[in-house]
Amino acid sequence: MRRGVLFLLCLMTGLPLLGATQGKDRLIGTSPENALHPPFKKQVKIPIIVLDPGHGGEDFGAVSEEGLKEKEVTLDIAQKTRECLEHLGFVVILTRTADEYVSLQDRARMCREMEGDLFVSIHANAAANKEATGFETFLVSPNPNFRGIEKYGFFTYFSLNSVGRKSLSLAKMIQKEMVAITGGVDRGVKLAQFRVLRETEVPGVLVETGFLSNKAEALALADNSYRTKVALALAKSVQRFKSR
Repeated sequence: MRRGVLFLLCLMTGLPLLGATQGKDRLIGTSPENALHPPFKKQVKIPIIVLDPGHGGEDFGAVSEEGLKEKEVTLDIAQKTRECLEHLGFVVILTRTADEYVSLQDRARMCREMEGDLFVSIHANAAANKEATGFETFLVSPNPNFRGIEKYGFFTYFSLNSVGRKSLSLAKMIQKEMVAITGGVDRGVKLAQFRVLRETEVPGVLVETGFLSNKAEALALADNSYRTKVALALAKSVQRFKSR
């Protein structure tokens, strides 16, 4: 997709630019006319969004019957999401920008060292059941000893700390936008002890964008226009989350 086309699509989905409506998130006092005489308003940094394309290098992740690798899908979606978010005024960092292996520990460390405000890990799913479809978004389980996967329930909210509640809010927004933009199956918000989320120390989620083990969804994830829809859903969710 040519650069700029995705930006136009962002605008078509109703996403406001940070500079237009989110002045509170901009760096204030940087224009030439006030360089020598900065305004009285306090400078506020632009939000830093860390996007984490899952897998990479020798770690293929899930692989479809046709040979589509998860690591390829996640990097492309992350790059598309970055383009949209940058046009909207965010600072965006990718944990990898090429087909290379990055450990979970290093991904989380990068988020901490770059002082990321939000962390979104992008993945594609797989299951023994070839009929399994849909997308789901994970946040860290409040139970450090829990090693499975649990679906979010009403009472879970009360066991989450402030970072967890912010992560939950973002997860819900992502599920809503994925349904609205892609028309896919909503598998809900879930919780797990994923290391890459547990060690970032900021609001963060892991998004499973679809099942490569399902033939129809694998074909969709191989399609450039569908990946663009996923990227728009992620960008729109981040924008809405940060503009609350």
